[in-house]
Amino acid sequence: QQNFFHDNLQFIHAEAITYLRENTHRFEVLILSHILEHLDSPVVLLKDFKIFFSFFYIEVPDFERTPLNHYRHELNSTLIYSDSDHIWEFDRIEITNIINEAGLEILDREYRQGVQKYWCKVAN
Repeated sequence: QQNFFHDNLQFIHAEAITYLRENTHRFEVLILSHILEHLDSPVVLLKDFKIFFSFFYIEVPDFERTPLNHYRHELNSTLIYSDSDHIWEFDRIEITNIINEAGLEILDREYRQGVQKYWCKVAN
């Protein structure tokens, strides 16, 4: 905070959903870069946050970046992200279903360098 002082920059250390509920601010974009694969219930987070944001940028590792993942999955073998903090490895259909179930509409998507990237808006 001392190294990055600017008039238009504010650091807040709080539970995000609690902070949002206690304030009347509405924000334009929520950036979720490599977050959803670490959560027990990514749909719940997206649903909870959509009342505070107009747009979402979602980025997750691309399960389909190597065809071997499908074989590993079928054989119940260790996948690429087998460490203790990765809960999900989303294929493109799974993450699309999660986004849709949360009530978001995908505006654009890109698959590049092992990453799935989605620009979404709150569905009407």
